[in-house]
Amino acid sequence: MLVENFRPGVTQRLGNAHPIGAPMDSYRAAHGYIAIAVANDNLFSRLASTINQPGLTGDPRFAADPQRLRHQAGLRVHIETWRGTKAWRGQDNANRPRAAGVDG
Repeated sequence: MLVENFRPGVTQRLGNAHPIGAPMDSYRAAHGYIAIAVANDNLFSRLASTINQPGLTGDPRFAADPQRLRHQAGLRVHIETWRGTKAWRGQDNANRPRAAGVDG
């Protein structure tokens, strides 16, 4: 990434994650992985509802992007627990988050 060339210090590889937003990565699901990209608080609220955990939006660890970035491990547990119980296949697997307006 071009930006990496202008930042001082050593940058760390992030895989599919993004350095300024969370959740934005690949997450383990029942039959492989699914990519989820949440770029703002509104989308996070939609994701929380989609995974049947709307209370996550009221959790101070996940209130906004900076907090979600610091607590990605905990957020990953919530997402992968939900995804790990779903055995949807094909389009159903991809369309559930998209129907809520969340890229995945």
